[in-house]
Amino acid sequence: MLYNDNSGATIIARQAALNVNTKNIEVWYQYLREIVSKKQLTIEQVGTEDMLADVLTKPLGVQKLLKLYPLLHLKEFRGVLRKESSFEADERTT
Repeated sequence: MLYNDNSGATIIARQAALNVNTKNIEVWYQYLREIVSKKQLTIEQVGTEDMLADVLTKPLGVQKLLKLYPLLHLKEFRGVLRKESSFEADERTT
């Protein structure tokens, strides 16, 4: 499943034929169209407000960050001991 918030990209990926506006698109996009037509990949249009990838690619406001962050399924590692790196040990002894 490929989630996309760009309606133009969704239309291009689903079209079978190139046109004047898309003829500069190369092999990579032809491959994408092929796997979409074979139903090996599904493209789903989502609104910009629900685009999870924005958490990793854009500066977000607090409200949007609080909404999307839990969907990443990240875990906190508070209290977990970590092995001291040799670099940190060297820094303290010098």
